[in-house]
Amino acid sequence: RNRELEQLVAERTGEIRRQEVALREVSRRAGMAEVATGVLHNVGNVFNGVNVSVSTIGGMVRRSKALDVQRAVGLLRDHLGDLPGFLTTDERGRQLPGYLIRATDQLVKEREGLLGELENVDSGISHVTQIISAQQSLAGAGGVEEEIDLGALIDETLRLHTQGWAAEGIAVEVEREPLPPVLLDRPQFVQIFVNLLTNARNAVLHPEAADRRILVRLGAVGEPPQARIQVLDTGVGIAPEHLVSIFNYGFTMRPNGRGFGLHSAANASRQMGGALRVESPGLGQGATFTLEIPLTSSTNGKRPK
Repeated sequence: RNRELEQLVAERTGEIRRQEVALREVSRRAGMAEVATGVLHNVGNVFNGVNVSVSTIGGMVRRSKALDVQRAVGLLRDHLGDLPGFLTTDERGRQLPGYLIRATDQLVKEREGLLGELENVDSGISHVTQIISAQQSLAGAGGVEEEIDLGALIDETLRLHTQGWAAEGIAVEVEREPLPPVLLDRPQFVQIFVNLLTNARNAVLHPEAADRRILVRLGAVGEPPQARIQVLDTGVGIAPEHLVSIFNYGFTMRPNGRGFGLHSAANASRQMGGALRVESPGLGQGATFTLEIPLTSSTNGKRPK
């Protein structure tokens, strides 16, 4: 009987562990999806501008004076045998020089307009290439720790993932202190940071948000030293009873939320040897998410124990 119970307990324990592994993987992928969603949003914004330019180019070509000039040149071609007489005695011929002068001026303007729109298209395509290249650089190979300039990585992530936020009325500010290199998994950190940024954006876009300001603060605290990254928002805030559940799997305060992002970020922070916590005075008073991760040792490039 005892052996049967031991076997049953072992089976249940194994099943729970498998479910935990699966849950962590779902959360990890959800966090990666947040990053990818941000990139696709930025690419989509650029392509909206490209589509406008392409539509403008199409309209300019359809309205072009080129076909009218072609017809005017056809008249000249038809009267090559008596061109002086055609230009002086025929009503169409007398009007033709003035028309060609005006049409030529119009064609020059069309050319300038087309070149301007083509430059917009070229710039848009280059921008998309830069976005993809930057994301590939940020992503890198997961599971590999490297010494990172955390300030530079935060700047690059902000540049890539906050494009278009100003148009939404969101102001993003950065405060920082100089830090030594940090030994971390680059994609894992980017996943955490993007999830915190996305959460802050959703909070300040809430109809009940007091303001639309986000502050990213970078510094060092404690002994042994920790890198502290804070994302503060002036958004809708968090009720006291929700603070204990904010990092739980599936917990969300948004109608269309899935409750994956912050849970994934909390898991990833623990895997990095760090911690993620949240503070909020209450509803309507914003929130502060704080990530603390060990700094590298200046002597051996390893995490402090």
